[in-house]
Amino acid sequence: MYLKLKSALKLPLFLALFLINACVSTQVRGPSQVSNDISASSDACAVDPNYPRLFNVIENDSKTIVVEVGDFEKKFGIVKGGFFRKGGYTYEVKFQESRQKRTVEEIIPTTVIQSGSLNSGSTQIQVSVKATGLYTFVINGSGQVWKQKVFAVADRENKLSAEQEKILAEKFAPLVQYHPEEKYSPVSFSYLLNEVETDSDLQNEPFQLVGIKNSPEFAFKDLRKILPYNGHADSVLQSQLNNEFSTRLTRRFGENHKTVYYSVLEDNTYHQIYINYHFFYSFDPKNSKGENYVKASHIFDRESITVVLNSSGKPLSVFFGAHLPTQTMEYFPPESTNAEHKKINWQGGRVFVSWPDVNKNGNHPFAVAAQGSHGMYPLAGNYAVTMKDFPVLRETAGGGRIIYPETIETQPTKEDSKPYVLKSLNLKNLTSDCRNENNILAYSGSIVNVLGPGNATFPPFTDREINYFEYAYPDGHIFEMPSGLDSNF
Repeated sequence: MYLKLKSALKLPLFLALFLINACVSTQVRGPSQVSNDISASSDACAVDPNYPRLFNVIENDSKTIVVEVGDFEKKFGIVKGGFFRKGGYTYEVKFQESRQKRTVEEIIPTTVIQSGSLNSGSTQIQVSVKATGLYTFVINGSGQVWKQKVFAVADRENKLSAEQEKILAEKFAPLVQYHPEEKYSPVSFSYLLNEVETDSDLQNEPFQLVGIKNSPEFAFKDLRKILPYNGHADSVLQSQLNNEFSTRLTRRFGENHKTVYYSVLEDNTYHQIYINYHFFYSFDPKNSKGENYVKASHIFDRESITVVLNSSGKPLSVFFGAHLPTQTMEYFPPESTNAEHKKINWQGGRVFVSWPDVNKNGNHPFAVAAQGSHGMYPLAGNYAVTMKDFPVLRETAGGGRIIYPETIETQPTKEDSKPYVLKSLNLKNLTSDCRNENNILAYSGSIVNVLGPGNATFPPFTDREINYFEYAYPDGHIFEMPSGLDSNF
């Protein structure tokens, strides 16, 4: 660097400044400078000509994020300059860390950590990962035209190796009991995207990314070609069938593809480890009767629970997330039981149980899933989502078959119990790479189109990951477990 600066000083000032800038600016790079060719021979890696790759997460390795931004001029038109501004597209990268004070009133500011101009054609942008959190890339033309989120896990904040995370995840993997009439099982991404046990009729169902200008329809079979490379945070995946509930996804039960995913995050401030267990479903019928689907039903679903450990690996609590944080929940005890049950209500969308009170099989906590919605609860029984003390959704959780991790030492004795495969979400290396089964998670828009003003994203763009410090809030609502519980439901 010293020799280059010294040589530059002998040149005319404008040329010297240009060369100096070229030497020190490594934030924007040409397409050939990152050797990560993800174009493979499989159909999933083929570029859809109707959906050029506008945002390709090439690298995300806990130290560096590298993204390739596509040709925005070709997609959205040329941005002309004016008297007070230059033409062309510009970008900003904003960083938002997790809440730390664990108070609802706390506002976490987003800090602009980098900015620049986009080249004509494609541009690669490199960002250093200094802390775990959300890195938002904003593309501006005449106004904001794109906002893409990338979640990165910083090396310096997460000391556990992938093998250590796997050992912990297996050690505390939950058992989940479903309602006797529940049809759907949590499944792998390959099954979710119709890549195994393929339904040929589903392959050509029309979908669209609503919220992206000039966004054409595409077939379901092309989801993996399109979503990981077009993850505009303000977009939502929507079925374009005349009746979205006529989708073949309602028949994707996944009985032979039971899969639960996990992610691990570390909190060096509170010296805790969070093991998140993620459940993905093809369809959420809510409390529909047969195929007469209620309006609140929706394509795709995701649920989760979190086991909280101290830094030594000692379990502290389990958090159960069932519905939205703005909703009030109520639990109604079963009509006949040997345990001392009582009515419980809470707000905040989640509830936790201290580890000594958790119903468990050794180190494996029990959870129950609500029929239809698959919301996760700590205890079998009847639940309701209420608004102004009026129940808008009633659901029954548990009482039927159990799924358990295939690595468990003591299997449940309940009839129809079945094992599931435990897999990592691999959040420390989450990219758009078409060869990665989890690449669908690079899409930062809403995959779940929910009735009402808000939709739902897949991990890692939920509070469980984005605000992982605050999510396991020890002063949140504790679910008081009754005495006399049957450890096998």
